[in-house]
Amino acid sequence: MKRDLILDGETLGFTIDEVAEGTQLKLDGAVHVLTCDEASGGRLKIRDGHRSHRARVVREKERVLVWLDGRTFEFALPSSDSDSPGGEETSKNEIHAPMPGTLIKLEVTVGDTVQEGQTVAVVEAMKMEHNLRAARAGKVSAVSGTVGQIVDTDTALVVLADEE
Repeated sequence: MKRDLILDGETLGFTIDEVAEGTQLKLDGAVHVLTCDEASGGRLKIRDGHRSHRARVVREKERVLVWLDGRTFEFALPSSDSDSPGGEETSKNEIHAPMPGTLIKLEVTVGDTVQEGQTVAVVEAMKMEHNLRAARAGKVSAVSGTVGQIVDTDTALVVLADEE
């Protein structure tokens, strides 16, 4: 089955096939075998040649979040309707937690200017710290949440003002 995902604005095509060992993923000419370890809460094990990696995958509305080897990757699902809510403009203006967790640092306040890639908050989830970074440079127009608060993925923790 052929699928597409968008990572940092680039569309990635891949195929998924069921094989005896699990699910086979072909991406950029490389073949990966994915198996689900039910005993560890549904975390994925990815075998790539001789190496094995543990991953966690969460689908949320129009995006897929993948935690792999201590890194977080956010993929957007391609949409034929570019004007739909939750599109690129919303994702660049709003910064959400990647999964429910505890807000442990809030590094900006309303009126601050941030640079693209700057850490604006840190959330602890699944015993890992996740640095939430600005997708673009801009001015902070809203901040929600307080340190120590449990946050959900639906809540925009930091909002950047619309670009002029």
